[in-house]
Amino acid sequence: MWGNVLWFLLFTGVCQAEFPIVVESPMLKNSGVATGYNQSAWNLYRQLSAGGGNVLVSPYSIGMAMSMALSGARGETKLQMQTALHLKMSDEELHQGSQKLLRDMGRFASDSSVEMTVANALFINPEFELVSSEFVSLLSQSYDAEIFREQNLDLINAWVNQKTKTKIPKILERLHQNSVAVILNAVYFKSNWAIQFDKEMTEPLDFFVNQDTVIQVPMMQKTDHYSLAYRDSYQALRMPYVSDDLSMVVILPMQKSGLTALEESLSLSELHEVLQELSDNQPSKVKVGIPKFKVEYSVSLVEPYKNMGMIDAFSASEADFGGITGQEGAKGLIWIDQIQHKAFLEVNEEGSEAAAATAVAFATRSMAMTPEFIVDRPFLYLIEDKRTGLILFMGKLVNPQE
Repeated sequence: MWGNVLWFLLFTGVCQAEFPIVVESPMLKNSGVATGYNQSAWNLYRQLSAGGGNVLVSPYSIGMAMSMALSGARGETKLQMQTALHLKMSDEELHQGSQKLLRDMGRFASDSSVEMTVANALFINPEFELVSSEFVSLLSQSYDAEIFREQNLDLINAWVNQKTKTKIPKILERLHQNSVAVILNAVYFKSNWAIQFDKEMTEPLDFFVNQDTVIQVPMMQKTDHYSLAYRDSYQALRMPYVSDDLSMVVILPMQKSGLTALEESLSLSELHEVLQELSDNQPSKVKVGIPKFKVEYSVSLVEPYKNMGMIDAFSASEADFGGITGQEGAKGLIWIDQIQHKAFLEVNEEGSEAAAATAVAFATRSMAMTPEFIVDRPFLYLIEDKRTGLILFMGKLVNPQE
């Protein structure tokens, strides 16, 4: 008999194809919660990217949501989740690290140049008694989760809609009749560029989707001072927001059809090196052209996580979430039924606006003089917080018109 379900809300993308998982490099190992969030999301991204098309994930939203789920795992289920999530640390380190990231992001509350909302919530079905008071206290105290002792699909979607400023109006289409609880995470970000683009300079220009397809896109253009980094097969540009801790980084293949090869060769450790170089480099005069674009992305993360070795968490017989139920030796009492992720990002002349939400379901039996950086081909991008090293959003744009 199928039973209760716990939903978990998250940003991400979908991919059915298998993809080789990146092995965590020694320099990144055991370097903190933020690194775990970034590494796990990078592995997810590589799988999702194999499916083609635009991709958008939020390492922060995914990491925070999955940390809350991990907090309730026990035994082999916990070990598999720790490995897949790159969070091999004590419970205390996990909770303190996640709480510190919440506090770090909270610093933007007093910054009028940035709108940053990070919110967690737990909706509990009062008809069941499978969520322990200890788990409720943990999420409330360590993850600042709002606690709702009711479960209503409209209320859940309304919470997400409100926290993401209407950018994600609905995260769940249905709620299992035996749903136990819903864990939610939502992230909203909006900020202006430190160097804004002049709308009058935006004009239709060619964008090479692939070797056979060229489309016209509204290309924002500006000549100003930006940090650049060069590698043999790609170049990277840092576009700071008004708060210099936050920036968008665009990684552009040298070849018009070079994105796939770049994704296959680029490691997270190399990416961190590039980010550090961009942060250290003195800005120089650059002619920049980048498309205006808007991406809305929705995906299930169950198969990607299974490919990463997180198997038992989805098993109706092997899942051990005794930390949620408070019951020892009760394998299969509840399990993750699904994980949904939605993301939104808009980039224009003023700046960027982004939002994310995640749902996890548990079920139970009951260079020239002026270098040019013209983004006229598929590219990678990310939004980073320099202080914490956390990647807030990351993705690729293959077709600005999709």
